[in-house]
Amino acid sequence: MACSVSSRRQCGPGDGERPLHVHPRVSPQGRRDTSQPVIPLETLRAAPKVLLHDHLDGGLRPATVVELARDLRYTGLPTTDARELARWFHASAASGSLALYLRGFAHTIAVMQSPESIERVAYECGEDLARDGVVYAESRYAPI
Repeated sequence: MACSVSSRRQCGPGDGERPLHVHPRVSPQGRRDTSQPVIPLETLRAAPKVLLHDHLDGGLRPATVVELARDLRYTGLPTTDARELARWFHASAASGSLALYLRGFAHTIAVMQSPESIERVAYECGEDLARDGVVYAESRYAPI
């Protein structure tokens, strides 16, 4: 049976065998208080993770995009500085605009047009996921 508790408190059988679940803080307006994480960040970082429906072309390293663009003679990047490109990608993604968010894919897809670049991007994706504690991932791509 689901429980509907509106304040932070433990709820459940409390029989010593099954853990109690804890409800996050909820404001009087019904919004969750996100000032305090429900699970400590260190715990989340250490936990094994599963990633489903990941878009390979949505997670390239900015330095890789710059290098591949140079190698493929792609001149459409907003900047050739990897740090500035990272800021550009983040700003586009956080803009709240789907159109701005999707602009980044035009650049990542443009540099994924050779078997070698796809292999490099996929390998780096595996490295990045392993570093982040991902133990299972389902990635997809549509480079053309």
